[in-house]
Amino acid sequence: MLLSELVTNISPPLNEFRDVEIKGLTADSRNVQPGFLFAALDGSCFRGRNFIPDALRQGAVAILLSDQIEDINLSDSITLITDQNPRKSLAIMAARFYQNQPQFIAAVTGTNGKSSVADFTRQIWINSNYKAASIGTLGLIQTDQIRDLQHTTPDPIELHKTLAELSKQDTNRVIIEASSHGLDQYRLDGADIIAAAHLNITHDHLDYHLDISKYLDAKAGLFSRVLSKNGTAVLNADDSAYDYFQKICSKRALRIITYGSDEADLSLKSSKALGFSQELKLRCFGSEYEVCINLPGKFQIYNALASVALAISTGVSLEDAIYCLPKLEGVRGRLELIDHHPNGAPIIIDYAHSPAAINSTLLELRKLTKGRLILVFGCGGDRDKKKRSEMGSIAESIADIVFITDDNPRNENPAKIRKDILSGCPGAFEVGDRKEAIKRAISSLKSNDMLLVAGKGHETTQILDANTLPFDDALVIRSSMGELKK
Repeated sequence: MLLSELVTNISPPLNEFRDVEIKGLTADSRNVQPGFLFAALDGSCFRGRNFIPDALRQGAVAILLSDQIEDINLSDSITLITDQNPRKSLAIMAARFYQNQPQFIAAVTGTNGKSSVADFTRQIWINSNYKAASIGTLGLIQTDQIRDLQHTTPDPIELHKTLAELSKQDTNRVIIEASSHGLDQYRLDGADIIAAAHLNITHDHLDYHLDISKYLDAKAGLFSRVLSKNGTAVLNADDSAYDYFQKICSKRALRIITYGSDEADLSLKSSKALGFSQELKLRCFGSEYEVCINLPGKFQIYNALASVALAISTGVSLEDAIYCLPKLEGVRGRLELIDHHPNGAPIIIDYAHSPAAINSTLLELRKLTKGRLILVFGCGGDRDKKKRSEMGSIAESIADIVFITDDNPRNENPAKIRKDILSGCPGAFEVGDRKEAIKRAISSLKSNDMLLVAGKGHETTQILDANTLPFDDALVIRSSMGELKK
């Protein structure tokens, strides 16, 4: 494809350049091949321009970078493209390079619940006889396969390559988890998104966004910039940021579907817990429905309603979407029941790693616990430090016994992370080794108790310094239970 075809009508206009055939795109100099365009994007710890010589040695024929080019000298055979927002331009170029996309693309953002909503929406589509996929924290999920992805929201080149592959496979519906990082870095730009949901916003990722207003602005980009002008916005009417998002969507004259309680378009009128299932009474666009879902917790009801709204925004009838709800299966690592202690106590894992998520998860499990609620959790290193003591306080206020352990320490001192958490829950037990913490928690279980191991959910590794080590909460639990049952 000619470079002129990739950059035409990009606003603001790019500089004048010599046209050249482009055989591929990459922002990683290690992946450059002859005929490639190299996007010299800056990261948090490096400058992209430092890798231009490597890209040229490997055959790059065009370079995309910001307008800070005073120290860049290139031969006449290399085409230089400058742009004040190279990330956005790269995303648009990637969409044009790979060309094809599934007919219906949806996206979901929010601090908590993205993976569940993405998977529930995919399940509704499949149960409505559409070929569908989801892209997010759990990877690329199709009916018969799962492929790991590096980020919740892939970089734009990987994203558009994946969308083109799905289109070639006749997958006509796909939903993408839109992380705040991904939106801030323009990874979704160029995708023809016709339906987008905002679930909630709570304290998280402030290590990157610095304050809640910047975090909110990043998520708002899904509606102010990325969602098609003819698209549908799905909004949680009960979320604190509803008015903020509603104004953005109304300004663009987007169709809005609300979910939640009271007068929302899709509203929960009542629910009755039946163990890990729930009987629901819903009112949807004026009609009443009674349905059962095999998922615990009010937040899962809200996730299911958001998924219904996204499904009907992409061609599924309301009745079909509602009657798919009893078929929904829980997402791996999200309130997943792993095993029962020989005395009957259930052992559950969950991905909850923010104050709001740990709070809602514990409150829902408290309703289901006849005895003591026991919790094992930690906090990730090199991430928002302000939430640690808050999560500790929440844990101590709801759980009966708390074990503070390591999550993914990354490059931080694990003991310092645990100390930060313990400042909010001085009565907790500190057990640095996560495997040992889980074993001790299991050994403390009595009849009618319940154990929650939180923070890592579906993850199968633990990151310590520069090392990524195998670690799976579910496997540790099953191994421990196997020893108990011998």
